[in-house]
Amino acid sequence: MVVSDIVSKLSQRKFTDISQKSDVCVCTAAGNRAFFANKKTFQSKLISKKSKIKLYKALIRPVVVYGSEYWVLMENIKQKLFVFERRILRRIFGPT
Repeated sequence: MVVSDIVSKLSQRKFTDISQKSDVCVCTAAGNRAFFANKKTFQSKLISKKSKIKLYKALIRPVVVYGSEYWVLMENIKQKLFVFERRILRRIFGPT
């Protein structure tokens, strides 16, 4: 599944029907799918870390924060987003 398919599926759902906590879980799951769709690219030794960060910011982060303008940013939601970002960055950089 490519990123455009994920974004189109996210745009079809109604944000008022889903509680905010489950909405964040849905968006982070979509971010995971976007990462694993591009996993070979992110784990390639031929691509620099700087380029991988640019790809992360262009491909994965927009999928996760899609619809976030409707979220009330509470501490637990902010923590979930930080955990997701750290987990993806650890996967991109691999063992150091």
